[in-house]
Amino acid sequence: MSDDSFELYDLKVEVVCPPGERILCGAKEGDYFTLQGEMLYLPPGQGISFYSLSAVLPLLAAKQRKTHKHDWISSDGACPDQIASRY
Repeated sequence: MSDDSFELYDLKVEVVCPPGERILCGAKEGDYFTLQGEMLYLPPGQGISFYSLSAVLPLLAAKQRKTHKHDWISSDGACPDQIASRY
């Protein structure tokens, strides 16, 4: 690649729930969406919470690129509603 080019990774973002916890945003364990370039795709018949999506959108562009191994963005994300996650 030339110095002014870059590579975007395609992503699969999947709902994973810690054992014994509940999901309160309407998602189910295993729900997912894919990001191919700039296009976001959901499986047929599956929805996504507007609030959950708005929380993860700023992270996706960073996750599509190579990051330093010590960059905090390289780890997993978490539920945006930490209060609801406790119930």
